[in-house]
Amino acid sequence: LDSLLSVQYPTWEVIVIAGGDDGTYERALEYCEQHDKFRAVRQEPLGKNHALNQGLALARGEVVVVLDADSTVGENWLDNLVAPFASEAGAATGKGLPRRRTPVSSNELMQRLSANEIHHQVTLQGSASIAIRRAVLEQVGGFPEDVFVGVDWDLDARCQAKGVQRVYCPQAVITTERPATWREFWANEVRWRRAHLSSILRLPETFLSSPMPALASLYIYLLAWAFLIFGMLSLIGLLFGLYLPAILWLILLTWTLLRGIKLPVKVAAYTREGSWLSYTWVAPLLLLLTLAAIIPATLTLNRQTRQFKGARPKPVNGK
Repeated sequence: LDSLLSVQYPTWEVIVIAGGDDGTYERALEYCEQHDKFRAVRQEPLGKNHALNQGLALARGEVVVVLDADSTVGENWLDNLVAPFASEAGAATGKGLPRRRTPVSSNELMQRLSANEIHHQVTLQGSASIAIRRAVLEQVGGFPEDVFVGVDWDLDARCQAKGVQRVYCPQAVITTERPATWREFWANEVRWRRAHLSSILRLPETFLSSPMPALASLYIYLLAWAFLIFGMLSLIGLLFGLYLPAILWLILLTWTLLRGIKLPVKVAAYTREGSWLSYTWVAPLLLLLTLAAIIPATLTLNRQTRQFKGARPKPVNGK
């Protein structure tokens, strides 16, 4: 909220949806009462999309901006985020930077640089902030409250299915909390893959209308299960003196590791910053961890709750 005070934009408002039994709403209410543009609303414990609908019912603007609670922004963030709406853009997303820079969080940053700036792919991400026209939001079905997890990806998929023009705004920079340790990465990846696969199953029309993006989304799940199946066949084959399954598994492993190594090399070439190459060892290991996380995620698709992210990391030195 402090960072929002610095935002320079002609007409805008902030609606804070806050709740819980730890005094968050009371602190938010006290804060908002000190600033004219801010308004606090008590969040009901019914999931993120329900909270967004609470805010949407009160919002007066033609463009709705969704900003996560663990993000901070700069004074030009909003101006840059909504700039595409001067043309035909229906939705926009910014550039999210991890608050804690570690090899793990830097790997995710490389993935986003590769997707957004090298391959020019646009995916609406709450951790990078989202702006969307109210009319477009109504066109794609708003924030459905039966969707508990992967709500940003779900919104993006519905926009894609309706042919909504989505724009990536690299100048709309925010800093946000992202998985920064191996344990955080594992927990987030299981949760995210479960949400992502559930969304694919829930919105099959999106993928039937765009078969190539569908295959691009599904291939990593197929790869994970191929790893598991070939690994089991390799063990069985070795017991009977058959080496072909093990050889095929090793080829698959080598190909996967090389794909992981390609990421920092590609980003270093694009940015002309050799420092990205120091993460060459991280990318393939995290890719293997993602493949491992897909297995339990696939087997536990029914484990989805309205409140799923858990406690935030403890502050460091009171910050």
